Amino acid sequence: MKFYIGSSFQNIDNVRYLSDKLKAISLRYTYDWTQNDRASTISQLKTIGQNEKNAVIESDFVVILLPGVRAAILNWG
Repeated sequence: MKFYIGSSFQNIDNVRYLSDKLKAISLRYTYDWTQNDRASTISQLKTIGQNEKNAVIESDFVVILLPGVRAAILNWG
């Protein structure tokens, strides 16, 4: 089973903790955005956003840790 965790950089430790726990029970993380630096250009932001969108689509379930900022509230349409 595959999962994605959406949140903000302020929750990065909680996202890493939860993803480690889920991976420990053999679930697969579709995209680990916590490995990214903050985007400094529009091009980087677009790439990260597309990666996140693809990860959500590929996932069997999505966890949103609040408070979230942009990534947690994007219009995926």
